[in-house]
Amino acid sequence: MLVENIQDVSLIDLADVAWVLVVEKEAKGYPDISTRAFLRLLSASSYPPPSVYALVDFDPDGLAIMATYKYGSFNLSHENANLNIPSLRWLGIKAEDMTLSASAPQSDQERESQKMLSLSKRDRTKAVQLLRKGTFTEEGAESEWRLALQTMLMLNMKAEMEFLSGRDGGLVKWTDERLVAEQAKLTMNRRRN
Repeated sequence: MLVENIQDVSLIDLADVAWVLVVEKEAKGYPDISTRAFLRLLSASSYPPPSVYALVDFDPDGLAIMATYKYGSFNLSHENANLNIPSLRWLGIKAEDMTLSASAPQSDQERESQKMLSLSKRDRTKAVQLLRKGTFTEEGAESEWRLALQTMLMLNMKAEMEFLSGRDGGLVKWTDERLVAEQAKLTMNRRRN
């Protein structure tokens, strides 16, 4: 969704909204300020606010895009307090979604046809750079994200979300099942607190 100007939004009714799904696949790649401002508004507009989930490719850019939504941009750090979405949760794609079986594709061509690719030199450089930045460091807030980058580097593998299309029910079924499971976890955690 592209949002021209957040000031143009006068009313948002989120009474029946349980969650918002941010999908990486848009023409521009990294999120623009208007989109981030709109998502920030959605995530803070009601009580309880809707859960916000990110569905990104399992690659360094996917994790960097998700970090931009959750923590803000490194380049616009002075704007981050009004644009970040601290409650953002990672829905996927995760390493566990790419479990390989004995009949898993072995050649680069087979892996590519399933949208499971080898990391490029640029991907490897990006992953190493991210591992040195605050959120992704050993002391950083996102140990799961750090582990994902390390896994990518160790396996020399990344996956585009289209990878899930080859599964029974495809991306839609996977997304539905994952959202239900994540919402159930969230509900249980809220009840404990």
